[in-house]
Amino acid sequence: MKIPKSFEMMNRKISVTIKNSEYMNKANILGYSNLNIATDKSEIVIEKAPTSVIQETFIHEFIHLVFDVIGEKRLAQNEKLVVLMSQVIAQAIQTMEFDTKKKKK
Repeated sequence: MKIPKSFEMMNRKISVTIKNSEYMNKANILGYSNLNIATDKSEIVIEKAPTSVIQETFIHEFIHLVFDVIGEKRLAQNEKLVVLMSQVIAQAIQTMEFDTKKKKK
């Protein structure tokens, strides 16, 4: 799975940054998301890590934003729900198999 530089969600541009962060190291987190409606500066920031960790962290933060964007703050703050959803979705994406045979016309 490729991690995007940005994407749109409900007409809001969300930037994605992967970097080493002293803040995240001190807070002992792998990433965070911020939906800022007032400034339109919404983002997902992910700590540099192995690819599978970055992918799962992206999905995790993406789910937080989905709940925030649809106005479900309570669900966005339900860390257990977000963790479980991100683990299930990440595993499904990481283990997807595709038919690589070219179809004859």
